[in-house]
Amino acid sequence: AALIPTEGLEYEKDGSGGFYVVVGMGTAKTENLVIGGTYDSLPVKGIAARAFAEETIKTVTVGDEVTDIGDGAFDSCTSLTDVKLGSINDGAVASSRNLPSDALYAERQITAAEQTVLGSGVFASCTNLKSVKLGDKIKDIDSDLFSGCDSLTDIVIGNGVEEIGDWSLSSLYSLESIKVGNGLKTIGEGAFAYDENL
Repeated sequence: AALIPTEGLEYEKDGSGGFYVVVGMGTAKTENLVIGGTYDSLPVKGIAARAFAEETIKTVTVGDEVTDIGDGAFDSCTSLTDVKLGSINDGAVASSRNLPSDALYAERQITAAEQTVLGSGVFASCTNLKSVKLGDKIKDIDSDLFSGCDSLTDIVIGNGVEEIGDWSLSSLYSLESIKVGNGLKTIGEGAFAYDENL
């Protein structure tokens, strides 16, 4: 099903003129934010830095078209509970030891052009964030992506993530469950340190 983006969001055309970037809520009045698709017949490919910081939104869904999410895009959205970034091939989320061979993963590896890049602290201080699904186009998890997300209980990581960096998912005191895609190669030092409920 095609994504139906929230109406009324504020957009700016990229300097190249080939796509739009979401820069804020505009006139939108929803608590359930959907970003992606097209605007004025061009693709929506980015979310500006701090575009939705401190907004009173409850859920965020971001389509696969969006390839760039700026620093602190959803910083301090304290009502936010659920996030889904891009599509997740749930059937393929499995530990690598259950897969017959690496060939399965190699066939569907994401090219650099298709990756979604996350800025720093995109969801920092989202104190009520409980559930996050990261789609297959996300490759890197930054150390401060979820800093201060003390209510986060569930994370699903898609097949594009190859490394969970040093300390990147540490001090998530409520975290109970992580599902990891089959692209994961490296888990850094202290990646899950102080996650006492995991």
